[in-house]
Amino acid sequence: MVLQGLKPRIFNQLNKFSGRWTEELPSILWSLRTTPSHSTGFTPFFLAYGSEAVLPTDIEYGAPRVTNYDEGRAKDAQQDTVD
Repeated sequence: MVLQGLKPRIFNQLNKFSGRWTEELPSILWSLRTTPSHSTGFTPFFLAYGSEAVLPTDIEYGAPRVTNYDEGRAKDAQQDTVD
């Protein structure tokens, strides 16, 4: 899956794979980790950390889910989920 994501981003007729894969790899991994699985319906990030990933653009532009975040409520909600 990683190679399928990399190939269209780095292929260039004149300069095929000139080491650009190292620049593109983090974005490919991020997309794979934040895409929901068909079998579970959850993202791998959620299964590993117990919460959904926050996109860097959400932080930069102040998305509602970022601006309304309250750490105290989040910890209580997480504890309720564990219980």
